[in-house]
Amino acid sequence: MDRKGIASPTVVPHSMVAVGRYLYVVETNHNSILRVNPRNGHIERLHDLSGIDPAPIRIIRKGDDALISTFDGDILKMNLFRGPVEFLQSGYNPVVDLLQFRGRLYLLETFTVPWTPETGRVIRKNRDGSSTEVVTGLNLPIGLAKWQGDLFVSNNSYGQLGVAGTGQILRINCRERD
Repeated sequence: MDRKGIASPTVVPHSMVAVGRYLYVVETNHNSILRVNPRNGHIERLHDLSGIDPAPIRIIRKGDDALISTFDGDILKMNLFRGPVEFLQSGYNPVVDLLQFRGRLYLLETFTVPWTPETGRVIRKNRDGSSTEVVTGLNLPIGLAKWQGDLFVSNNSYGQLGVAGTGQILRINCRERD
């Protein structure tokens, strides 16, 4: 497979989602939402968020929209085909992952500000707009996944330099929590 670089050395693409012919990328270093054509390498900056400096981290697709989490604790919404970026919710700690699961949105906060270990949590957005803490006390989690009816969290994920063997993958039994 041929590898072709399509970004400058100062670009920090944090996550992406494939939609149609394009990749939609959140670029943390320059607070940007990019659209990349993987066939020819063309990069288009769709949104410059540097005026609000949210540090976008994760992007997921929800129908025609993208939901974007930020290190500032915001959830943004963007129509993938025609719209601006809008604030959907704010007031969280750094949200490093998002996941649609059983018709609900799950958020992964990595810590409470300031960088406090063992304060990460998984939050479920309920259908009535309220939030439920699903798991608390996580230590610097970074990833959230679903598999066979359960959620999984990568815990002790970063900031553990020099401490071998501390990383964890935790299973969250969601059948008892819904």
